[in-house]
Amino acid sequence: MIIVGITGSMAMGKSTLVTLLKRTRKYPIFDADAEIKKLYLMSEVLKKIATLTPELVQDGQIQRAALSKFILASPRNILALEAILYPELAKARQDFLAKNKRLGIKLVFLDIPLLIEKQMQALCDYIVVVQCPEWLQQKRLDWRHGQSSELKKLLLQQQLPPSDKVKHADFVVQTGLNRYYAKRQLDTLLKMILFHG
Repeated sequence: MIIVGITGSMAMGKSTLVTLLKRTRKYPIFDADAEIKKLYLMSEVLKKIATLTPELVQDGQIQRAALSKFILASPRNILALEAILYPELAKARQDFLAKNKRLGIKLVFLDIPLLIEKQMQALCDYIVVVQCPEWLQQKRLDWRHGQSSELKKLLLQQQLPPSDKVKHADFVVQTGLNRYYAKRQLDTLLKMILFHG
């Protein structure tokens, strides 16, 4: 089974590429962000998060505003939250890989924003890094709602600069033009991976 990691800095267009990939309906995709959202709905996980500070969980639900405030308060808080979420995320990822291997799937994708920062390159046979011009990244960040400018800035600081991410890439996909151009790049890299795989 060929495992391809997809990563990229915030607002670089990774979601666009993954959406195009999903439309092919050919390859299973592990979406780390979606899995995190699922974890925030699990009572066992919420109980652990509540031990960090009670106001993070009210009436069995994660409190987004309190969570943002908690994350912004200290780098140690991010590490404490990751210590709860990441082991569960790793289990979900391993289950995904094991299931698809049992099914005889030839090619799967891991959509992981912090793939390189968390040194998970060894999981993958190939790494795809998504990029766009810096001015477009900034515009896309401005369009995003639900996150304060302070939180966006902090999350960006958790990520390597795009120029460093590219050093780890087997393929770089540019999303700065349009979806058609991004799809052409996706089609090309799929052919190359399947040919060499």
